[in-house]
Amino acid sequence: MNPYEHRPWLAHYAEGVPHEIEEPTQTLADMIDDAVARFGRRTALEFFGAETSYRELGSQIARTAEGLRRLGVGAGDRVALVLPNCPQHVAAFYAVLRLGAIVVEHNPLYTPPELRHQFEDHEAKVAIVWDAVADTVADFPRDIRPAHLIAVDLTRALPFGKRMALRLPIRKARASRAAPTSAVVRDSVPERPEASSGVSAGTGTGAGSSSSASRPAVSAVSTIPFPQRRRTVCQTHPARVRSSPASGGATPLNAS
Repeated sequence: MNPYEHRPWLAHYAEGVPHEIEEPTQTLADMIDDAVARFGRRTALEFFGAETSYRELGSQIARTAEGLRRLGVGAGDRVALVLPNCPQHVAAFYAVLRLGAIVVEHNPLYTPPELRHQFEDHEAKVAIVWDAVADTVADFPRDIRPAHLIAVDLTRALPFGKRMALRLPIRKARASRAAPTSAVVRDSVPERPEASSGVSAGTGTGAGSSSSASRPAVSAVSTIPFPQRRRTVCQTHPARVRSSPASGGATPLNAS
């Protein structure tokens, strides 16, 4: 007897989720655009209690895509994503697809040598990374590090109360700000299956494997087009991730 014949997983579907769907013929980019048009006010994402509507998500995708386009990303280019499961990850994923570029996913819990080997393989033009690992990618040798490095503060997507709690002047909150929070990391980052890297594994060592004694300058100042405060990577200090107001000197990556 086939244990899957009666499809036992259907019992765990949420109410209203159909058991059968018509196979789509659209691209993922077209599908998200249709969802934004049809369900604009409905909730698309929920992140620790903070909700993002389809309309808001569509705006974030459009602004992120325009920012990437201004950085020179086009069809066929590779864009590395080193992010936990968070709203910024979703916006970045669809923004890359909208440009006809290629998403290369990475588990942000990988060690520096693991990440470095993958970057040697795919040679991404731009990397959008969790700010906790921005220094790791910035430390890669010049010949394998992306031309543009964009750091994301995922705590900006948390509900207001949780963001305020991270600012409390207590030892535990200070440790959480540096981490940023163990709860966010534990709940939003999957375990480390090897298949989650998004690139094929290999045993060779690429030409970019030689060590670098100093950090070469990042080629551009990049601004995150997500709501509220933006994060930038300084041109003169490539590994320093700092906060800057939305009206700061860097050109905002917003759709005009």
